[in-house]
Amino acid sequence: MGYNIFDKISAQYDVKIKSADLKKNIPSVLSKNKKVFYINKKFSLESQVYSIFHTLAHSRLGTICSKSNSSEEKAAEILNYELLIPEAEIKNHINETLFKLKNIFPYCTYETIAKRLHLMKKNTITIWHNYELVLRENSYGQPVNEKPHQWETECMRYSYRNQDSIGRGNENEKLRCLSYFIKEESKNKVILFTEKM
Repeated sequence: MGYNIFDKISAQYDVKIKSADLKKNIPSVLSKNKKVFYINKKFSLESQVYSIFHTLAHSRLGTICSKSNSSEEKAAEILNYELLIPEAEIKNHINETLFKLKNIFPYCTYETIAKRLHLMKKNTITIWHNYELVLRENSYGQPVNEKPHQWETECMRYSYRNQDSIGRGNENEKLRCLSYFIKEESKNKVILFTEKM
């Protein structure tokens, strides 16, 4: 990677980052003067970094994390992905697997990388945690209300059953699916990208 992510954040955003035993069960907190981030040592690097960039996104938008409404929170989340993984840094790797991208962005979770990648492609992302559907969005970051197609569900089940990733196309349904099995944050996750052929 060539640099410490906290050093990069400090230099780029003119803030200090200090480790602390926080009483609150959160990955990081910004000081009142907005010059110091205190990171909670109990959380993973990925959670700490995500939390810092999420707070920075709110700050740039002029909103406050704890007081934002759902549309402000969504805007902050989209900006957060751009701050965390700028388009200029990922565009040359857009066709890499999630596993290769994790090596390039080791301070991000697979799920965060997948969501960032998804915003740059024309596809649907579906995420399951331990077989429970937790997210289904189009490439504009908007929820997809329809249930996953049977073909998507089959790809998800294959990934869980075999603890493996798979890419498949369905000529009849004109769908192409790329399904990743990932163990992350004490969960078995399947991240599925679906696009029309």
